[in-house]
Amino acid sequence: MGTDTSIERDLAEFFGRAFARRSGQAFRQVALECEFIVVDHAGAAPSREVIQDVLERLDDYGFHLVRDPWTGDVVLAKRKVAKPHGGEETVSTDLGYPTIEVTTPPTQTLFDAEHRLDQILRLVVASCAANDCLVLGYGMQPLTPPSRELVTRSSRYLMYERFSKHRFVPSDVGADIHLFTVTAATHCHIDVQLSEAVRALNVLNALAGVQIALTANSPIWKGSIDPGWKAPRETFYDRIYDPGEWPSGLPCGVPRAFHDLDDYVGAVLDARVPLAERNGEALAMKSRALTAREFMQAPAVCATTIAGDVVEIIPEPADIVAFAHFLEFDARLSPAHGTVESRISCAQPPGAAVEVAALALGLVENLAEAERLIEGLPLANQRRLRIAGARHGLTFLDEDPEMYRLVEAALKVAENGLRRRGLGEQRLLVGFWERLAARTTYADEAISLFHARGVGGLLEVRAHRL
Repeated sequence: MGTDTSIERDLAEFFGRAFARRSGQAFRQVALECEFIVVDHAGAAPSREVIQDVLERLDDYGFHLVRDPWTGDVVLAKRKVAKPHGGEETVSTDLGYPTIEVTTPPTQTLFDAEHRLDQILRLVVASCAANDCLVLGYGMQPLTPPSRELVTRSSRYLMYERFSKHRFVPSDVGADIHLFTVTAATHCHIDVQLSEAVRALNVLNALAGVQIALTANSPIWKGSIDPGWKAPRETFYDRIYDPGEWPSGLPCGVPRAFHDLDDYVGAVLDARVPLAERNGEALAMKSRALTAREFMQAPAVCATTIAGDVVEIIPEPADIVAFAHFLEFDARLSPAHGTVESRISCAQPPGAAVEVAALALGLVENLAEAERLIEGLPLANQRRLRIAGARHGLTFLDEDPEMYRLVEAALKVAENGLRRRGLGEQRLLVGFWERLAARTTYADEAISLFHARGVGGLLEVRAHRL
């Protein structure tokens, strides 16, 4: 398709188009992307048929149902949002069919985003209740273990197994990628202009450990308390990639700081790309080691359909925008939307999902101060903080005064950033301040509930109610 230089120029142009549209807005917009665990009243994953019914019921509320062209299963429900917001809201299944993902349209305030999420979630909760199921604000299936039986039946998700190993999940059960069939996270997208995109990305990645420590909420899975982690969900990224196959570093967790957009483009091009998509169908690359750069340079690439048919793919410039999703960093750029995506937090309890977006938005709104905060924080310390937050939540801060000061300072930076918006959104950080003072997280609360009343106690407190 061209030389390295022309490929990177094409990708930078695609990135730039989306981010350039973000200039001149009165308020920086935010969109929520929230995943929710669905269980029956015993705490186990429901059947595939139940989740299909949950999605199909949304047709009664003006959602358009999208079916996978190969399996015929409903994989997405979407509807247009009336003004003043506009945009589109969606409900879908994630890699695991018992994880339902809700996305809100971009809104100008966190309060509007919270309202839109509540409106959509009420429909999902009602549809689940009609099927005797609960929707949890929790980051993991509490009982049902990961397996290929939980995979959403779309060509894209079904083919991931072809590129995954069995270091943690045995082959008779599934593959390592299927660890994510039991997880749920709270993500958010934040508008950034081209000049600030990489700066915002670097800040959110550098402070990923702060955010994980404050939001850990997945310590119970497979019917017991994880012996080593308050947020084991975060560690799954490290488990699905074999370090031996990524000598320059895993495409997940906390990356090095990027110098500029071209530097980030280079990382996208160096990432391996297992799949491409044509006409809504995922196609698997025949080479496991193919990078985005090699794909884009080739006149044609050999791939296979889910049925095993060999096809030829002609690279297109838009492919490299899709390939940006194969970087699984704690924060990444989304060229399709012109946003920085924070992907760090476990799914949060009822009423707390917007807190995650408040923290990320506050840091981005106060970018210069946030950059000063991380100036003296080496990459090794950033990565150590990520692991410590996932392992201990906030309890490790008593033994690490330096990290306590960092968490406290990050909250102050975010608070000041939100205050500048003049909308009163800083009050959404109150829960974080309270948990920091008590050195406790939602994970600690979940463990206490489990000790006292087992899985039933967890369901009672973490289930969303109408």
